[in-house]
Amino acid sequence: MALKAMNAHRLRTTLTMTGIIFGIAAVVTVVALGEGAKQKTLENIKDLGTNVVSIYPGRDFFDGGIEGIRTLVPADAEALAKQGFVDSVSPEVSASDNIRFLGKSATASINGVGRDHFRVNGIQLLQGATFRDDRNALQEVIIDENARKALFDDAGLQALGQIVFLGSVPARVVGIAQSNNRSYAPNRITVWMPYSTVMYRMVGKPVLSSISVRLKDNVANEAAVSAISQLLTQRHGVKDFQLYNFEQIRKSIERTSMTFSILILDGRLHFADDRQYRRDEHHAGLRDRKNP
Repeated sequence: MALKAMNAHRLRTTLTMTGIIFGIAAVVTVVALGEGAKQKTLENIKDLGTNVVSIYPGRDFFDGGIEGIRTLVPADAEALAKQGFVDSVSPEVSASDNIRFLGKSATASINGVGRDHFRVNGIQLLQGATFRDDRNALQEVIIDENARKALFDDAGLQALGQIVFLGSVPARVVGIAQSNNRSYAPNRITVWMPYSTVMYRMVGKPVLSSISVRLKDNVANEAAVSAISQLLTQRHGVKDFQLYNFEQIRKSIERTSMTFSILILDGRLHFADDRQYRRDEHHAGLRDRKNP
C-alpha cells in the first residue's frame, strides 16, 4: 500500500527523499567540518606550545593607547626569567622590511627576539646556532628556509656567514631555522635578530611588542599564569597588559567543540523526530482516504 501511494505521488516522493538525503548529508558534512576544524586548530596550538604564555601591552587589543604604552620592557622579561616556574623567556619586537642579498630582495617579517626564543616556541634550528648575545644590538640574523631558498639557492651559495641587509641594517647569517609554513602564508619569509638590534637599529623605541614565557613541564598552568599577572601588575603599578595562555585556549576550543557537537546531535534527533512525524501523518492521510 505504501509503495502504491509513493508511486502515485512520484514527484512528492522524490522531493521528500531528496530532502532527507541532503539533510543527512548536510549534518554529516557539518559534523565532519566541525571536527576537522577543531583538530586543525588544536594542532596549530600544539605547535605553538600549550605551556607557552604570551604577554602583550595594553588592556586589550582595542586599547586606544596601546602604541603609547611603554611599560613592557626587557626588564620585565628578566624578572620573569628568574621565577622558579619558568623554563625560558623571550623578549620580542616586531618589524617588517625587505631582506636583500646581492641583487635579490624580498619582504620579510622581522622578529627581534631573545636567545631562548627558539626553545620557548619549539622552533628547530636546522643549521648554525642562535645569537651570541641578545642585549648588545649585535648585527646577526637567523633566516628561515623560505629566505634561504629565495636569496641563496639560485646562486648556489651557502647562506651561513653571508651578509644580508634588513632594510639598511647589515647582518651576518648565523643560523637557518625551520619555516613556519602555515596554510594562510606558506611562502612568507621570516627572520630573527636579537631584540636589542631591532629595538635600537630599526624600530627606535626601547619597548617590547610582546614577551613569550615557556613554563616548566611540571607547573600548574593556571597558577603560573596568575603569578605572572601578579608580578607584572606589581612592577607596573597597574594591569596594562594582556596574557594569552594557549593551554586555556585549547581547553576552551575543546569545550566549544563539545557544545557544538551536542547541538548538532540535538538537531539530528529533532530531524529524525520530524521525519517520523511526517511519515505518521502521511500514513494517517492514506488511511483516511481509504476509510472515509
